[in-house]
Amino acid sequence: MRIGKKLTAGFIIVSLLVSFVGLIGLYANSSTIASFESGEGHFDSIVMASVEVSSYAKRAEGHVMLFLTLNDTADADKFSQRIASLRNYTSIIDQKAVNPEARKILEQIKNGTTGLQSVGESLIKAYKNESGTPGGFDFNKHKDEIRNLNKFSSEIRENGVKLAELETQIKTAQDSRTKEMAAAFFSIIFVISAIAFIAALALGYFIAGNISRPIKKLKEVAAEVGRGNLEIEIKTQSKDEIGELTESFKKMVDNLKKSQKEIEDHEKELKKSKQSVESKIEEMERFNRLAVGRELRMIELKKRVKELEEKSDKKKKRGGE
Repeated sequence: MRIGKKLTAGFIIVSLLVSFVGLIGLYANSSTIASFESGEGHFDSIVMASVEVSSYAKRAEGHVMLFLTLNDTADADKFSQRIASLRNYTSIIDQKAVNPEARKILEQIKNGTTGLQSVGESLIKAYKNESGTPGGFDFNKHKDEIRNLNKFSSEIRENGVKLAELETQIKTAQDSRTKEMAAAFFSIIFVISAIAFIAALALGYFIAGNISRPIKKLKEVAAEVGRGNLEIEIKTQSKDEIGELTESFKKMVDNLKKSQKEIEDHEKELKKSKQSVESKIEEMERFNRLAVGRELRMIELKKRVKELEEKSDKKKKRGGE
């Protein structure tokens, strides 16, 4: 693989690891926020509705008692309105509550609302019917209904408070689980980040080694060649630019080997030629020495012959005399 591709692949892998850790972090963050927001929206609406149920139950009872005391028809109308509001908030709880214990308390609130409405309407009707009679409306005659009115109202308020407390506890438990989940996500992200960091280091070390080792090896080979060792083995292990450089260096060393061999062969030829020339020179020198010696002897011989001739001539002259 080419060096550029190696670096690009390493960059992509590291980017993917970082992106993966980032996505895990975003997912954990969004999950935690969604859990808190859903819990706040869900439980807060139930708690608020439970508080309103308690309030409207008490106010409905109060309007009945005010009507029975003051005979103000507005209080009778307000009682109906408070019952309607009470059922409206009960309906909100019915849509939101999923806990079995909460559903059980809700059923008690529904039954109490039905009882409260029935007793309140019965007392209002009785008051309207009896207010025109000589004795008027007798509280003692309807004290059981008045007690039931208070009983239903008190039970609704108690159940509303109980439901609010239960949902608050559930919300607290869910918040605790959400915090635990967030802590678990943090631990997971930390572990994954550590793994990604180690993987990135290992990948970087691998790529760096994959690039630097051949260069170091080539450097050592070049040093050996520089010292004159042309027989060193050169291996091409990678197929990238460094491998191509190593192959080119190997070819260069092979060419140097060939050139060195050619020089050695030429030197041998020169040596042989030199020896041949030296041998011929020695022969010529021997010949020259022989020729010079012969020439000298000839000269000497001629000189003696001449001397002998001169002596002979002298003797002849003496004899003639």
